[in-house]
Amino acid sequence: MPNPTKTKRILLILTSLLALGTALPSAANPAIDWLITTAQTNGAYTTENDIATPFTATAETLQTQNFPSTKRLSQTLILHALAGQALEPITSQLITRLNLDGGIGDLSDYDSTIIDTAWALNAPINAIAVKGNHKGLPLQKWHIT
Repeated sequence: MPNPTKTKRILLILTSLLALGTALPSAANPAIDWLITTAQTNGAYTTENDIATPFTATAETLQTQNFPSTKRLSQTLILHALAGQALEPITSQLITRLNLDGGIGDLSDYDSTIIDTAWALNAPINAIAVKGNHKGLPLQKWHIT
C-alpha cells in the first residue's frame, strides 16, 4: 500500500516544478540581458565604460561579489559620480576605514595597506573629475587631527 505522506510530497514537488517552469518573467531578466550584452567574443564580461581591467570585470561579474571591500566601495563611489547619485554614504563608509597612520584598510579596523589606501584616495579624485566639483565629497573629514 502506498505511503500517503510520500505521495503528497511527490505531488507537491511535481506541482512546484510545473509552477516554476511556467513562472512569469522575474527581476533576473534584466540581469540576464545585461550578461548577454556584455559578453565579449574573447569570453570576457566587460564594457568600454568599465573602470576595471577586463579580467577583473569578468571575475567580479561571475562571482557577483558584494563584499564591501575598500576597492569595491571606491569603484561604487566612481560609478555613483558617473550616474549623478549621492556620494555621501559611500564616502562616509570609506572615511570610517581611515587609520591613525593615514592609511586605509580593506575594512574598518583593518591594518592599512598601500593598495587599499590608493583605491580609497583615487576614488574621490575620479569622482571630482566626473562631477567637476567636490560637492557631496566630505574631503575635510579625511584630515586626521
